Amino acid sequence: MWNDNASNIDILFYEPYSNVVFNIINNVNNTPITIGLFGSWGAGKSSVLNFIEDKITDNHGNYKICCIKINAWLLEGYEDAKLSIVEMVLEAIKNNETAFQSIKEGISKLIKKVNWLKVAKVIGKTGISIGLSALSGNPLPAISSVASTIATSLAKEADENGEEFINDDDQSVEKNIREIRDEFESLLSKSPIDNLVVMIDDLDRCSPERIMDVLEAVKLFLSVKKTTFVFAVDETIVRYSINRKYNGDVNYPYDSIAKDYIEKIIQIPIILPSLSSKDIENYLLLLYYQSQFGEEEFSSILKKVKEKKLLINERSIEPEDIDSIAIDYGFTPQSNKHLFEKTRKTICNVRRIVSNSLKGNPRQAKRFLNAFFVKKELASFYFDEIDENILAKLMALYLIDGSAFKELNEWNKNYDGSIRQLESLEKGQGFSEYKSWDKENVRKWLDSEPRELYKQNLNKYFYLTKEYLTNQTFGDFSNEDREMLGVIVNGEPIAVGQYLKQLREEGKTLDGIIEIVLTHFKNKKININVIASIFEFFEQYRKQIIDVFRTLPKEHLSIGAIPAIKKMISLDENVKVAILGNDKIDEKIKDKIKG
Repeated sequence: MWNDNASNIDILFYEPYSNVVFNIINNVNNTPITIGLFGSWGAGKSSVLNFIEDKITDNHGNYKICCIKINAWLLEGYEDAKLSIVEMVLEAIKNNETAFQSIKEGISKLIKKVNWLKVAKVIGKTGISIGLSALSGNPLPAISSVASTIATSLAKEADENGEEFINDDDQSVEKNIREIRDEFESLLSKSPIDNLVVMIDDLDRCSPERIMDVLEAVKLFLSVKKTTFVFAVDETIVRYSINRKYNGDVNYPYDSIAKDYIEKIIQIPIILPSLSSKDIENYLLLLYYQSQFGEEEFSSILKKVKEKKLLINERSIEPEDIDSIAIDYGFTPQSNKHLFEKTRKTICNVRRIVSNSLKGNPRQAKRFLNAFFVKKELASFYFDEIDENILAKLMALYLIDGSAFKELNEWNKNYDGSIRQLESLEKGQGFSEYKSWDKENVRKWLDSEPRELYKQNLNKYFYLTKEYLTNQTFGDFSNEDREMLGVIVNGEPIAVGQYLKQLREEGKTLDGIIEIVLTHFKNKKININVIASIFEFFEQYRKQIIDVFRTLPKEHLSIGAIPAIKKMISLDENVKVAILGNDKIDEKIKDKIKG
């Protein structure tokens, strides 16, 4: 099995990206600088950070580089994330006894000043003499019990040491920020290090508000000489957060405001591209080999794969390529030969049909393999025997097209020695009747091994994958899916209609999100005019939309929905049949539709 944690083994062959970032960091004359390591969620950004950190640790140059890592997700529970991330960075510096021993005392004082500012913000006024009030035994009533305790403790300590963190002259917020920033820069200038590298990971897991807090905190407080910040983040999520803060409801995540904002924060963007279909095929095969060899053995195999330049071949890596390397080293798989080759054959069969549907995302590739091996093991408890190739092929269909998977399940219920509809499709005769199956990836699935699936009773395979019949998604959304879903759910109906028309003209589909969209519609979270636009521009989803009208709950449709309904009826009379046949729909609505 494979976990989602960042890897220290470069299966994705991202070393060139870590080399580029390291070379930037290595030039201390670049500071202050902020680097954006952009990639979709699950693309391998955290692993690249690990590789960069290893290079910094192994660096034997003439100057010193110190690296600290911050997990932005830990800030979700904090009321003031801006000051909290400043405190996290300062605490990490303070705890580095080797590099920052000479400025440890100054960092401790700066942490106290940050804490003062936190308390002041709880009170609601930034430049007030909290210390005097706390020492007099009469903290201001507005202070919470926690803030009061902190204020009293800090003020007492300040008084004993003759320190003063916030003056009595009602300072502005800007002045306090400037003082913290100036002191931080001054302390770093006195330290023996030449570059403090702060890596901030998992920012795209945070809420939009926290994302903005972190970006602004770095810009306001921490981006000073001798610092380099590396953000590992999904740029789409950052753009969404910026638009949400400055534009209210988001219609189009990629607008000029978000673009300009990111350019001011991030000086050097480095984009991890989505993996190609061939890359995903290679990745799936290498993941399996990783499970069969020890860490050192597998690292040796990867090194040889790079040396032989197998990654840049036009064809995918084949098992024979890796076997020859393993034989040269004298390595043998941990599984017995028969089991190893049997499972490897299954993965080789399925990797070619799922590679496009994994959307170039390594995490989805891992999850697909994990799900396959879990279900394969479950099968051993339920059934005497299964064909793992059929199991893998059915799981691949769900990944490729969830609606086709569910439709096949319905067809299988009438199995009488064959699945008639599937037989027609496998023989290339049923696409005019079953239009939703007439897609390149689905056709590729139909032609894949094992063939003549229509001869099989698939009951036990659907039993093993029964959660897929209710689950809305498999794996994570791609950047493109997230963008489309954000526009469709949050946009105004007219703008969304134009957007959908543009997607159709560009040859895009809604395959990855259509079930989510329809679920939102059933929950009254999407306007019926948006559904009408999908119905108009994407014929392949009409049957699914008609099925929704057959089961819509009471009072879901209003008189205002009539124009959109009539528009859909003009395209397909089955919409009218579905609504009139739904006992839950108000009779007044039905009369209007009849009229």
